[in-house]
Amino acid sequence: MVKAISMTGALVVKMKDVAELAGVSSAAVSRYLNGGYISADKAERIKKAIELTGYVRSSQGPCAAHRLHQAHRRYRAQD
Repeated sequence: MVKAISMTGALVVKMKDVAELAGVSSAAVSRYLNGGYISADKAERIKKAIELTGYVRSSQGPCAAHRLHQAHRRYRAQD
């Protein structure tokens, strides 16, 4: 299941690993983590999968999206 290793040598659990273990889609895990609607059954399965795997959200995802947005704004401002 876990195939990635961080630069520090720690195993990395990805959202898709949690989804696979819980038997749901990655989108369902994303909705759960972001407080969106998800059925109680799926929410419980995702919660258990997160506890079993020790999944921790990456802090780089939102930062990368923000940097991309800022770069796009700077590019558009040059026009």
